Amino acid sequence: MMKCICLFFSDYATMLLCKEGVTINTPSPMEALSGSCLNIPCTYTGLTIDPEKSFTGIWSKTTPAYGQNAANVISVSGDSSKSYPMNITGNLKNRDCTTMFHDLTQRYEDNYFFRIENGPNKVTAACTNLQIRVRDSPWSPSIEVSGEQIEANVVTITCSAVTPCPSSPPRLTWDHDKDPVNNVVQNPDGTFTTTVTYKLSLTSPHDGCNLTCSAEYPVNHGKQIAKTTITLNVTPTYGKKPEQVSFYYGTWSFVFSLFITHRSVFTQRPEQTDGNRVMEAQI
Repeated sequence: MMKCICLFFSDYATMLLCKEGVTINTPSPMEALSGSCLNIPCTYTGLTIDPEKSFTGIWSKTTPAYGQNAANVISVSGDSSKSYPMNITGNLKNRDCTTMFHDLTQRYEDNYFFRIENGPNKVTAACTNLQIRVRDSPWSPSIEVSGEQIEANVVTITCSAVTPCPSSPPRLTWDHDKDPVNNVVQNPDGTFTTTVTYKLSLTSPHDGCNLTCSAEYPVNHGKQIAKTTITLNVTPTYGKKPEQVSFYYGTWSFVFSLFITHRSVFTQRPEQTDGNRVMEAQI
């Protein structure tokens, strides 16, 4: 019974905090790789700020009820004494609460709440928490082929990898190119992606070829690697209906049938015409 009452008052307190109107805009949940960092894009709204007053940003975990448990307050801007490797990098005066979380491990999986203090105004964004998850293995990269896979076409092949830690991004390589140019780009939601691209002029030998992209993530005391492989499916440019071309060489008569094949196969017909042996070829 006591537990139910405690839960009731906890929920009621959260409802009261929600009415204060401050919210944060951040992707949630966010995933990090164990042994790496996590860049948390964050902005806050709903508070009338006074630019002449000082600003303090605070992250707490588990509950939005600030002050009930001092151990839950794990990051305060300008205070390096807190135990969590978490620091606010955004300009709070510009409503930017972007935060960098370093050296994550599974013990940091939790719900996090942001609090902004600006002079006498001190409000917690109780209704828009950030959930952080930590994984032990990296994400597999994705490979996209832009353009139709038709013989003689030039296609753009792009490999992409999620980049939670843009200051230490994954290194992307192809199986045929170990040193391509990597680009780290910012997504509309403030997160980052690492990409590598190249253009390929398709030919018949590319049909059925495997293409592998590897993503090497730096982590504490080493690296983690994930790979993705696709198979190219190149369509020939000729139609399936054969077209025959005949020519004569001495007493030999040749008939060529042009198919959608990529090799020449000569077959000998058993019949003869006017004493001339007939040969057929598929090109």
